Amino acid sequence: PEILLLDNNILPSDENVYKTSNFFVSTHRTESYCLEILESMASGVPVITNDIGASKDYCNDENSIIVKSDIIFENKKEINGIKTVSFPFWIESQINDLRVKLRKAYDLDNEEYTNLS
Repeated sequence: PEILLLDNNILPSDENVYKTSNFFVSTHRTESYCLEILESMASGVPVITNDIGASKDYCNDENSIIVKSDIIFENKKEINGIKTVSFPFWIESQINDLRVKLRKAYDLDNEEYTNLS
């Protein structure tokens, strides 16, 4: 299948990105408000996202495809030499589960993925 990789922010003028997509994949590594996920869902496009983080406020097994993820902690309380209060961490998707979920999405027919959103 065709995959469009966006490595920058989606602007309001880019709303057709959602409307012309079958799925919106956001396996984020850090916390955010997940506005792109909300915009995708508002456009009727199902989401594939992590099972950890802010996306859990909006996404569940009934309206999204959820990818298993892990929390990875740094071993020092600092980032680039700047001390932090606790150990910095990030979210990392389990690659094998992501592969399975992407294949599941590819195999779903139009009616099934429309019912997710």
